[in-house]
Amino acid sequence: KKEKNRRASRLNTRDQACFAAAVDASVEEFDFIANLALFDKDRVFAGFRDQEGDKTSERLVTHNRLPDAKLGITESVLQADAPLPAQMGSQSQRVTKLQFRTEYGIIVPGIAQAEMSNVMNRCESAGLTRTQMMENAGRGVCTMIINILGGARRINPRNLHQMPQVVVLVGPGPTALDSICAARHLANHNVKTVLFVHDSTLRQLSPLAVSQISLFRLTGHSVVSDVKDLPSPESKLVDLIVDAVGHHANLADTGEIAWCNRGQAPILSIDLPGGVDPATGLAAAAGVAPSKWCVALGLPKVGPGYEAYYGQLHLVDLGIPMNVFSEHGLSYYPPFDDKFVVALDVLLPHA
Repeated sequence: KKEKNRRASRLNTRDQACFAAAVDASVEEFDFIANLALFDKDRVFAGFRDQEGDKTSERLVTHNRLPDAKLGITESVLQADAPLPAQMGSQSQRVTKLQFRTEYGIIVPGIAQAEMSNVMNRCESAGLTRTQMMENAGRGVCTMIINILGGARRINPRNLHQMPQVVVLVGPGPTALDSICAARHLANHNVKTVLFVHDSTLRQLSPLAVSQISLFRLTGHSVVSDVKDLPSPESKLVDLIVDAVGHHANLADTGEIAWCNRGQAPILSIDLPGGVDPATGLAAAAGVAPSKWCVALGLPKVGPGYEAYYGQLHLVDLGIPMNVFSEHGLSYYPPFDDKFVVALDVLLPHA
């Protein structure tokens, strides 16, 4: 107890020495009113106008004073075709007129399929392999599908007797590899997954894609090559159709577009709905898969008339570095932040 009292006495003595000193009476109280009177606001703002010019019409306050200027929750005071400032860098010399925007206002450029192939080739030469991009694409597509199906509400160990069923339709186009990978990820998350690959498609696939089909078979889920072996499209057995059919000469014979159009299940297309000619934007004679969602890989694909087919557009991160896009003349700022899949709005060009 004595030790405790001695310690308290030492602390009290120290505090007195620190805080009990008299305040110097010569320190004058700061006069806010007098100093504020010295500030010439008009002169300062006149200096700003001389440096920047009169931009009254561009100010947000001016916009808000206009009649009927109130914006909806999905609208922006930014012009629809204007990229974000500074962070977006300089405009591309080959910016396509069709651009896209995230919910946070980040502008995303579109890209033609042929140029996207060049971007991916550049990535491979720099060390990002096609297999790595495939896994990023497959996981991103799988993540979006799980959210569409209801997430943990439907996909959980207590619901194994009625897990959702997804049919993945694979064509010979550039998204074949990614769709097969997505099917494997879905199967690994206990989603009943049926992979459709027509025999004529199988003969056109790359060795890597064929090896991915063999890998998918190890999940124990079904691989079929005839639409007759798919679940009845009129039934409610299928929760979602993943469309990676693309556009090819055998669409009328393979039958997957006709099967889609007879069904009730919603469709998620990868890059473009099956049956759309990427060169012309026209529909194949066999028709077009009526997509509700479209998932773009890397960047949204653009071409003549594409905007008619996007539906609810989303973008998947392939892991492509920002400067690779810059090398190909694209003004690109990563739009993903904390996500690997982001929703996009289509910004139609002004007439």
